[in-house]
Amino acid sequence: SLEYHLAIAKNPFGTKILPAWRSDKASKVENVKAWNAWMDALSKAAASGDRYSSGAALNMRGDIAFKAGGESQDAAKKALADGYLRVVLLYTDAAVAPQLRPEALYKAAKCFEKLGQSGRADAYRTELKKLYASSPWAAK
Repeated sequence: SLEYHLAIAKNPFGTKILPAWRSDKASKVENVKAWNAWMDALSKAAASGDRYSSGAALNMRGDIAFKAGGESQDAAKKALADGYLRVVLLYTDAAVAPQLRPEALYKAAKCFEKLGQSGRADAYRTELKKLYASSPWAAK
């Protein structure tokens, strides 16, 4: 939950706290109630959270789509459409782009590779290395 992040945001003490999405609940699909609650929270954050939380939720949605689909070509298409490309195209502002776009660019390139679109994969890798050379994602 983001309960403590929200409490600290209301009464900051000089430290910037950023939310993160733990994927442990995404892997426990056997507990349908917990899975659905987690997916609802993820969707809500993507739709109405602050810019960072929204973008992080979209990256996570891409991860879930790709893994849930067995990393198939169909899963790669869903991950691109539901997550990674949204972050790449919509989160270009300086406030959040350096935190969100490198991961999305890297993972989008992987999906394009899976789809046999090496030209697009190379273009995303080039953008990643040009704009975010110091990011750990660029070093992969």
